[in-house]
Amino acid sequence: MYQIDFNKLVLWLIPAFLRKPKMYAWLQALIVPCITLKASFLNNRKTNLYKLSHGSQMFSIEAVLNDRFDKTDRRIKVKDVVFKERIYCDVREDAHPIYLNSPYRKTYIPLYNRVDYAGDAIDFRIIIPQVVSVSDDNLIEAKALVNFYKRASKRFEIYRNE
Repeated sequence: MYQIDFNKLVLWLIPAFLRKPKMYAWLQALIVPCITLKASFLNNRKTNLYKLSHGSQMFSIEAVLNDRFDKTDRRIKVKDVVFKERIYCDVREDAHPIYLNSPYRKTYIPLYNRVDYAGDAIDFRIIIPQVVSVSDDNLIEAKALVNFYKRASKRFEIYRNE
């Protein structure tokens, strides 16, 4: 539907007795704005079809980020955050000290980031390896891309992995 060749169309619409090189050149100069508008329209259509083909699912956001920042190796991952229950280990009533991760303790108490615990701010994490070259401006663009595709109630963080 959008495959219009304006040069052929102008040639076909010129009456046979007016088909001269100067007339054809003049009409080609007149249709240049139509040709640029058509190119702009097709580029915008291609961009809109790409945006519509991706949704708010995590695999889709991962595909968009990999298409933009890491086309060949596709190392950017989007992970769901599994919340851990908080463990409080500094109880004032205890008279003995608690040594975390000590070989003398029978239980192992893991330490996580503050955002990994239940009730904190994020729903999913975007993991970008250090080998993927992403500048600060690209991180701002990545946040804008994720904000465009994610659901309004979801919160995220971008994590640079080593």
